Amino acid sequence: MKCDEKPKTRDKFEPVSPLVIVCEGYRDARFICVLLNRLGITNCDVTFPQQARVEAADGDSGIPIMVGLLCERETVEGIAVVRDADLDAKDSFRKVCEGYVKPFTAPKEAFSVERKTKASGVFLVPGKGQTGTLEDLFIKAVSADHPELIDCVKKFEACNGRSGGWSDNKKAKLRMQCAIAGFCQDDPACSLAYIWSKDEDNPINIAHQAFKELASFLREFSTVLEPQESNPGQ
Repeated sequence: MKCDEKPKTRDKFEPVSPLVIVCEGYRDARFICVLLNRLGITNCDVTFPQQARVEAADGDSGIPIMVGLLCERETVEGIAVVRDADLDAKDSFRKVCEGYVKPFTAPKEAFSVERKTKASGVFLVPGKGQTGTLEDLFIKAVSADHPELIDCVKKFEACNGRSGGWSDNKKAKLRMQCAIAGFCQDDPACSLAYIWSKDEDNPINIAHQAFKELASFLREFSTVLEPQESNPGQ
């Protein structure tokens, strides 16, 4: 498994594994790498678009370009995308699918893995039937293990008039940053990209049930190269 380096440190991503997972940015990629390690999945590389490089822009606009470039690699047998649903899950899915070109075929729907000549799949965070961002998933996990911390964050949010009209996505980011600031003694300003190295100062439990749906998707994608069981009825 190869985890891409931090932004603006390489000119081109060179995959070493047959399967590649594309994320929106570095912090998302770091989380996926940590989750893959926990699941014992080793045959997937993890990358993301980097600004001012061949993959063009970061995040939303860069993902289809990144996917298209990976489609050209003969050694790549599967490409999955893990990105935020944001405020419009259907639109987010459509934009991702624009990146798949022959010999790849875009998946027909999100949260499933297509097994054809090559494999493809898309997971929209936080999960099926939802809109939002990675922070929404993290807040779920933190709320379960540290409810008193989230209560404090909610009180801050309520008294902070400036954020009252913000979008749900921005509010989720506010909550998660406040949770880290109130929990991570080692570095209250720690970003989501580096919180995974903080051990007991990390409020996010990677083993929490909040990540179960995403974990199932990653397991399914990681097994696309295994022979499929034949149907005894055929």
